Amino acid sequence: MIMVTNPIRTELIGKHISEIPNAILENDTSSKGKWYKTNGNYDFLGKPYNNNLSIVTDKKDIIQYYYFSLRGQMDRMFFDKMTEEFGHPTVMYKMDQMVITSSSVDALGIRGTAMTGRVKECMFEDNPVFIFWDKEGYSIHANLGSQRSFNIQIGNKDFMLAK
Repeated sequence: MIMVTNPIRTELIGKHISEIPNAILENDTSSKGKWYKTNGNYDFLGKPYNNNLSIVTDKKDIIQYYYFSLRGQMDRMFFDKMTEEFGHPTVMYKMDQMVITSSSVDALGIRGTAMTGRVKECMFEDNPVFIFWDKEGYSIHANLGSQRSFNIQIGNKDFMLAK
């Protein structure tokens, strides 16, 4: 498998989408911005991700953030690579208290449960579900809530929070 130059470059946040020549418009129906994708086999800190990089721009095609998923869970080795590259996280949170707010069963017998919860600050060893890095000019949000994959957003802090 040939790895293509990684399009995730923090210096492109705030630049025009044309700086990423293989970006393809995927959705421009949002009132806030547009979603682009790239095709290729990429690598983020040694972990491959294939064809699942989204690049979100504002309405003027200025890159606001990158969004991608990596398979598996974030292990200690990958977390250490993140801290080598971006410094220690600003804060990490784990689930503290979960409350089931409703349960239902549909006509096919599929059960659904809605839950709310509280989070509290933690260390990596406490199995965080959210990790945040606030950097100069951008921020990083990692959502570790799934057993199969975890999501990372890197971009303009104000744009990501205003979703």
